[in-house]
Amino acid sequence: MTHLRLRIATALSAKGLATGGREAPRMAPRTKSVAASLSAAQDGLDAHSADGTNWAARRTALLQMDAALRGRHSRKWKRAVGVHYQRQMHKALDEIASVRVDRGVRIWRMYNMGFVVKSPRAIIGFDIHPGWVFRTPMTAAQQRRLTGLLDAAFVSHWHPDHLSRGILGQMHAAGKTLVLSSTFAMELRGDNVIRMRNTGGAPAKVAGLDVWCYPGWQFRLARNNIYVVHMGDMLVMHQGDNTLRSPYAAIARRHSIDVLLANCWANPAQCVKDLKPKLLITAHEHEFRHVVRSHFWCSFSELDKMGVAPPWAPGVTQARILSWGEQTRWP
Repeated sequence: MTHLRLRIATALSAKGLATGGREAPRMAPRTKSVAASLSAAQDGLDAHSADGTNWAARRTALLQMDAALRGRHSRKWKRAVGVHYQRQMHKALDEIASVRVDRGVRIWRMYNMGFVVKSPRAIIGFDIHPGWVFRTPMTAAQQRRLTGLLDAAFVSHWHPDHLSRGILGQMHAAGKTLVLSSTFAMELRGDNVIRMRNTGGAPAKVAGLDVWCYPGWQFRLARNNIYVVHMGDMLVMHQGDNTLRSPYAAIARRHSIDVLLANCWANPAQCVKDLKPKLLITAHEHEFRHVVRSHFWCSFSELDKMGVAPPWAPGVTQARILSWGEQTRWP
């Protein structure tokens, strides 16, 4: 695993993906405690919802969140970050359970590349992970509640920041649908386990939804499933950690993507150029086990270079950057 992390770090550094091709900005010395800094940043986000109308204010708040989360992994840091994370997961779970969706989709950002997407017909999860490094990830009760809410869970690839065997085991035991590649978690079997790699032009049925799967790779280190899910009148695509460009041409020929859940360091500019989604939501910021870690400022840097920032002209891809537990809707 150490060798694997080194190869990933080397690949990221070589491509300039971890820092958007430039050196990270220096953060001002922090005089507040980590808990107070997280709380202040979250207050700023809560005051300016992720609906595309508060770009400058949210940018300031997310960069404040960067400053707090980039601290050293001391005991106090782990405790403060864990408490904040649990609080945000509690908020998200309450909303997932109670928010009514009559049209389109509602999307919640969880940990890393984890998302929950709710439509009028179903609730699905992508790369759901309870969180780690900090001392208090999702509690057992929160994990049970989440798995109870989900109709299906999709996993892009086997890397442990995307695959949680605990979450999958709970869903499997509850009879919920799991969508996996044919190369990992082989201990999970049964009618509720669907193995995918390449569905071709014909969709598979998952929890009553049409699903297409396209084969990708992460730097040739791991096979990565790219999922396109038809949720009501929306097509939602989850990139996982795919860095291979060739699948996007096939996807663009067959689908008009409404919502792209994109990895902030896996060339999102190329995804947007090839797929022309209506909405781009970044993820993979602040994955704490990665040797080279991306931050919110990296995502803003990428979006600035892409020209994906308000004001948006008609027909141009819009963008959102979400922190843990935050949600947005589309359209």
